[in-house]
Amino acid sequence: MKNWHIVLIVAVVILALVLFFVPRNYRPPQYSQSDYPWNVHPVAGGRSEVFGLTLGASTLADADKRFGKAPVLGLFESRSGKLSLEAYYQELTLGPLSAKVVLGLAADKAMLEAMRQNATDRKRVDSGDNRYILSAADHARARSLPIASLTYIPYVDLDESMVDHRFGRPAERMETAKGVHHLLYPKLGLDLILNDDGKEVLQYVAPRDFERVRAPLIEAVRRYREKLKQPAPDK
Repeated sequence: MKNWHIVLIVAVVILALVLFFVPRNYRPPQYSQSDYPWNVHPVAGGRSEVFGLTLGASTLADADKRFGKAPVLGLFESRSGKLSLEAYYQELTLGPLSAKVVLGLAADKAMLEAMRQNATDRKRVDSGDNRYILSAADHARARSLPIASLTYIPYVDLDESMVDHRFGRPAERMETAKGVHHLLYPKLGLDLILNDDGKEVLQYVAPRDFERVRAPLIEAVRRYREKLKQPAPDK
């Protein structure tokens, strides 16, 4: 009987503290369906929409308005000489989730070459690629370019059961390295990477462009399987 009284007293004290510290007009946060990474769906013209942005149509300026902040913009040159224009958000909180987000912007080769010529500085990044700092004019120009791809790297870990529940079964699955599994959803334009020893990555493109994501994965799978066939080096 005494234990029952103690439990009741503790419950009353906790309730009183909650009522004291929580404002009377408090309402739990309401999140839009477009805040979640699994709410991706195809739209007209072979495009897709995710986070309220239409890949292949929405621009960097649209993304700034949607996310409420400006990204770090850079022109990257790979060691093979390929140029790409990317907008990087170190941390975005969309709904209850936080993530890094990288937007790939659609620009033709001539535009990218001109931006490299106009760049104000060049830096070497950890990957070995070169990063060029855009001129003020090219920075403004980039804001009108369409978003070709969106890469979402959540801070929380995703497991396969969660992915199956939210996205359904993938159309195809590829392993490109030990513990690195690509789950492919071509109708959504999504390559979802589950990494046993690292962060999960969700790469979105317009479904009409999905083959340019899938093709290099086929080659990566081939190289990985060839590597597995190689004998272990002598110790």
